Amino acid sequence: MALLASLLLSSLASFAQDKADEPNTPEKTQSLEGEEPSADEESSAGKERSAENEPSANKNAIERTVPKPHQNLIKQLKASYKANELNTLQAEGESFHALWRKDSTGQAYGAVLLVPTDGQTPNWPYTIEPLRTHLSTSGWATLSIEISPHPASAIPSRPAPKQVKAEQKPAETEADENGDKTENDSSQDEAVEKPIENQQEITTKEKNTETSIKKDSGLARIDAAIQFLHNNGQFNIVLVAYGNSAQRVLDYVFTHAKNPTKQMRALVLVNPMPHKAGDLNAALTRFNELNLPILDISFSQHPIDQLKTQERLNIAKSHNFNAYEQSLIMEPLHSTSRQENRLSKRIRGFLNRKAKGVEIER
Repeated sequence: MALLASLLLSSLASFAQDKADEPNTPEKTQSLEGEEPSADEESSAGKERSAENEPSANKNAIERTVPKPHQNLIKQLKASYKANELNTLQAEGESFHALWRKDSTGQAYGAVLLVPTDGQTPNWPYTIEPLRTHLSTSGWATLSIEISPHPASAIPSRPAPKQVKAEQKPAETEADENGDKTENDSSQDEAVEKPIENQQEITTKEKNTETSIKKDSGLARIDAAIQFLHNNGQFNIVLVAYGNSAQRVLDYVFTHAKNPTKQMRALVLVNPMPHKAGDLNAALTRFNELNLPILDISFSQHPIDQLKTQERLNIAKSHNFNAYEQSLIMEPLHSTSRQENRLSKRIRGFLNRKAKGVEIER
């Protein structure tokens, strides 16, 4: 009996151990084969599949960030320059920023207004910032303005094509073989003439679109910057224009040539280019009668730029424009040294020869 009881106890212990080792089975059992799932089971399964396919609510709530380069530029200027150096000016109801740096030698010769090209900042490296740094230590105050890019022409809307249904009638005679026109040929001619009328409508729409383009505010900003220089006692002013702002400067100076309060002492054009599909050579020919010293600095790294540079030089020679000078240099590149680059040296030498003024006490 004792042996039988011990065997019974050992078998019960082993059975309990086997039960403990078995994995937990889910409460929800699958339906037997041949048994259709209930409506509740189908709805719950459909909801799970739709939840997996649909994007989460958090993804839909994410807003895409729109780049704001102008606001980033303002933050960078405010963080890099002092309050007395960064100024806010007004032109045509819009505010823009300008970097002002006084002469640090105590012997002032005048002021230089730096006008960047489209897409450049008032402290553009290698070209504008070196002038602001080195001219102020050579007797010249500098003011570099923020120029607004010229608005691009709007894309004209494409007109809806007109459906021309030409009635084609069978020829009653055999005059087609002899080269005579039938009624069918005349209807085809009318259908060919229709696209000409459409082309005239497209040209008219393009002209109306061009007139509705926003006006370039570059000239107004130049005028506001000159007024700022006058308020700071600077009347011996030299304009330095980069890229397509060269034509802006030429137009501004020629427009105010007879205004004694807005006359410039000299002009410097750095790698000049036309803007608004204008003709830079035609704008340059008007300055022969003004006898205003002009320094044309060209980088001429492309054959087309070399051709345009030679054209400007030929125009100046043909018009006996003796006040025009041209200089070919390499484009300034990045340099770890803080020495004055070739562009700044060339402009500084021209200013000391052609535009140096004297300080007058009031």
